[in-house]
Amino acid sequence: MIELFYFHDATCGIKARLALMEKGVRYTARVLDRFELTRPEYLAINPKGVVPTLIHDGQILFESSVICLYADDAFSGPPLKPETALDRARMYTWLKTIDEQYFKGIGSITFGFAIRKKILAQYTSEEGLEEYFQSVRVPEYRERRRSIVALGPQAPAVRDGLHTLAGMIETLDASLQHNAFAAGPRYSLADACLTPLVMRLEVFGLARLWEERPRVADWWSRVQQRDSYQRLLQESFPDQYFQDMHELVGDIWPDVSGLLTESA
Repeated sequence: MIELFYFHDATCGIKARLALMEKGVRYTARVLDRFELTRPEYLAINPKGVVPTLIHDGQILFESSVICLYADDAFSGPPLKPETALDRARMYTWLKTIDEQYFKGIGSITFGFAIRKKILAQYTSEEGLEEYFQSVRVPEYRERRRSIVALGPQAPAVRDGLHTLAGMIETLDASLQHNAFAAGPRYSLADACLTPLVMRLEVFGLARLWEERPRVADWWSRVQQRDSYQRLLQESFPDQYFQDMHELVGDIWPDVSGLLTESA
């Protein structure tokens, strides 16, 4: 039996789902909401209180990149690692950089431009807000969120995140100069793991980051046409989701452009 725990728009959950979909793996979806992550039942499975979590025949795995690599090794289906050693090294570099830099960046801008508004609307007292912060189990995440709630888009983590993600698009563009995909001539885990990050940027109205980069625009168009991406949309992203996000986030490009320019 294969179970995957995630919530619908979690970036790390998306990349694990894409890997399983690309491999043609059938799994039981355990869909959570963000506030279920701190419940004792889930913490008994994943003590970090994050998604995704994969359970395969009773064996529990977390860390999204580990799950992606496991999916490629454990199940039949199209290979999701490049054929050559050099391209595999490039793929591993993408996965490492996504985990260490880009994930933090996308989390910071998501919190700064979207989730912060929900938190402030829900927790209207200092005591309630502090209770929320204390529910964040990873100290690094807790303090970053505390700063972003206090300072909003002006928080250092948000500014750094925007620069990091602009750099991601630049690096992807350079990779596509000689390859059809991020780590070689065919789709790999590098593309699957980049997908939710680029998707989030687009949802936030930040596709202008690649409007003058036709190679990235073409890559993104081809990724969106894949069966795995279309299935993802059907399962988790109805039109109403995009409308709601647009209303929540608003037009942030002027702020983003200003932050990128003033810190350049």
